[in-house]
Amino acid sequence: MVFANMKAVLDEAGMDFTDVVKTTVFLVRPEDRGAFSGVRSDATGGAKNASTLVYVAGLALPELLVEVEAIAVSTATPAAGELRR
Repeated sequence: MVFANMKAVLDEAGMDFTDVVKTTVFLVRPEDRGAFSGVRSDATGGAKNASTLVYVAGLALPELLVEVEAIAVSTATPAAGELRR
């Protein structure tokens, strides 16, 4: 679900996973690292970026096992009048 949500946000901005330059992954169960890595690779098409993995005791919602924070940078130049202030 996390990558579907990220894809929706990136799509809305006219970007994709190749525009993601940094991710921070918060993982509750260390034993899920391998499975998570596989899911991430499949979901992102193998796109690579700088990444930090942090094991945490829990997340804001107790039922969540993973949270991903991402920074994406667009290389597109906005057309005149498209800049927001």
